[in-house]
Amino acid sequence: MSADHDPKTLADFLLINGAGLADLDVSDVLNDSPVIRQAYAQGSSNGTVHRYLKEVAAPVVGFRAANAGRDHSKSEDEQVNITLEILDAAYHVDKMLADSYPKGGAEAFLAKESARHLRAGFFAFERQVFQGQALDAGGFPGLPDADGLKYLADAMVIGAGGSAALSSVWAIRMTPKFDDFSLVMANDGEINIEEAFVQLIEDGDGKYFPAYVQPIDGWTAIQIGSAYSVGRLANLGTADGTTLTDELLAQLYDAFPSGRPPTHLVMTRRSRGQLRDSRRTDLVREVPTPTNWENIPIIVTDAVSNNETVVGAAAST
Repeated sequence: MSADHDPKTLADFLLINGAGLADLDVSDVLNDSPVIRQAYAQGSSNGTVHRYLKEVAAPVVGFRAANAGRDHSKSEDEQVNITLEILDAAYHVDKMLADSYPKGGAEAFLAKESARHLRAGFFAFERQVFQGQALDAGGFPGLPDADGLKYLADAMVIGAGGSAALSSVWAIRMTPKFDDFSLVMANDGEINIEEAFVQLIEDGDGKYFPAYVQPIDGWTAIQIGSAYSVGRLANLGTADGTTLTDELLAQLYDAFPSGRPPTHLVMTRRSRGQLRDSRRTDLVREVPTPTNWENIPIIVTDAVSNNETVVGAAAST
């Protein structure tokens, strides 16, 4: 697969190179993006295109009698090419407004505003992972765009039967070897926050004002790894019989090979609440909010939508 790296989460991996941001706590900025906060991250293998080999066929082996031969075979690999896209969190602000900031002037204002734009940028990163190019066609392909995760006919997709107000639960395998799901960034994980500069900005009426312009950007993508790195429980709704239950999670878990189970379950607050409610009985009404399923941690994020389009049986012809 990809080259060996020290296993790092995005918070460990990122290099924020901005004036006035030396004391920025990246892990705090990532608080609103819980999945990419915990996910392993790696540098792109080749600039803005990440390439790796994926095994698509195992070698055929078997037994033979003494002094009798057998046909030999070999494993087969496929090269996967992933194009990174620019995550852009740049902004501008009226120079006079920043200069008059009472808690430290322009430098303090820009540091505060840059931290907020970084937080929003990382949340956009996480939303792209789980909503894909239906959310932003200019972004990298997310999990819903991946072959094997689009249709109910796919082996790693389980359907819950809903038809409206839909959501998904994602079962993800993340390991420090980078063989499965990981984040990918160019330039060794660098987010470019160059020193702000002053430029005349048009106000929309053909008039201009001086503003500080603050570039913030970086190259981003995801690597799914193998066909068994991610599973999807799709078409979760709100109607009876379409909400999240332990039985549906068991079906999702069973889609994975026995030796390569998922390491995390990602869902919305609504889905977690449905799972909790499904455990209530006439005799047991007080049920704790689940934090894991069969010791697999549950990550709750607002980046997963509760308004997905229905996942169909197969591609239309």
